[in-house]
Amino acid sequence: MGGEEIAVDLLNIYNKRKNDPIVSEEEIIYAKKEKSKLFDKAAQKRESQTQCLICGKKVSHFCASHTVPAFCLKNIAVNGNVVLPFSFLKLPIEKGKTGVGKAGVFYAICNECDSTVFQDYEDPEVYLRIKEPTSKMLAQMALKISLRYISKRRYEAPINEVIAETFPEQSYFASATNMAGSMDERDYLDAFEKAKQLCKKGENAGYFLIYYSLLDYVTPLAVQTPIALIADFNGGMVNDAFYMNPKYKIKDLYLNVLPLENKTAVCLFMDNGEKRFSAFYKKFNRLSDDEKLMVINYLIFLYSEDFYLSPYIQDFVQNNESIKEVMGQVSVAPVDDVIKQKQELFLQYSLAQYNRIPNLLAREYKIR
Repeated sequence: MGGEEIAVDLLNIYNKRKNDPIVSEEEIIYAKKEKSKLFDKAAQKRESQTQCLICGKKVSHFCASHTVPAFCLKNIAVNGNVVLPFSFLKLPIEKGKTGVGKAGVFYAICNECDSTVFQDYEDPEVYLRIKEPTSKMLAQMALKISLRYISKRRYEAPINEVIAETFPEQSYFASATNMAGSMDERDYLDAFEKAKQLCKKGENAGYFLIYYSLLDYVTPLAVQTPIALIADFNGGMVNDAFYMNPKYKIKDLYLNVLPLENKTAVCLFMDNGEKRFSAFYKKFNRLSDDEKLMVINYLIFLYSEDFYLSPYIQDFVQNNESIKEVMGQVSVAPVDDVIKQKQELFLQYSLAQYNRIPNLLAREYKIR
């Protein structure tokens, strides 16, 4: 759970409305003001960064970089807007839509790096010429994903500090979240350094392509995200989310769904030689193409907080209880029974039920 989600949840607690589905307009206005104050305090605590993470040059301001390329978002937008996943989880102080210019934007690199480093994979025409993404394209995708989450963790840390100060009763939770965030940032920095080097070298077997398809239709969903897989298809452990040893590193899959003008590129890959995903890959590789898309769709809704939907599909998702149930899963271990909670967590995140929600990557949900 990120800093912004924590802020929303704590403000609900503050208003004594956590278990009450009815929230008045006055309370929503009040919560928005309190959230704004909290974020302003966090901004004052946040150290000013002046160096581009890629080239190291000092800059007066960072580029507004899109996690999902802007041209992909434009291909699913309606009147310049896309739908945020928060809007389906009944958080009344969150906006349901955002403009393409603000969707998934982060600030960590200079304009020059943003316009040159990602040229290979951010060229919509390249997908019409290739059989599958090159190693350099995969490196650029991984680099963009790691940059997004390094920036996100650095943005959230001061928010958690302010939460601990503002809500003393939640200080332990906020501190624990900050510690987990620091470990996350370390892992993303490692991924970033690897991707940056592979981007410079060009063709290199640094990543293993698990799945790639150029669908001949436009999906109503766009995403570029890491997937910290917790369990495989049988509920077996992949990443141990409870193991807080600083030496333990969470390993990610990389997942991209990139809507083009008339097609959609879907890509799933991992670090080359990573054995932690062996059981997942063996099962996934035996599935049909339709089933593979179902699994990828399920991974997005189960794990990601950084995907965007077309307003064309908003009402359908809003009224689908199975999708919202998967999106709303929260896993917080009771401190007195971690072993039992770990077992329940692996079952909860088992991929055996990947067909329990509609597959928005299927042809039947295409927007054109």
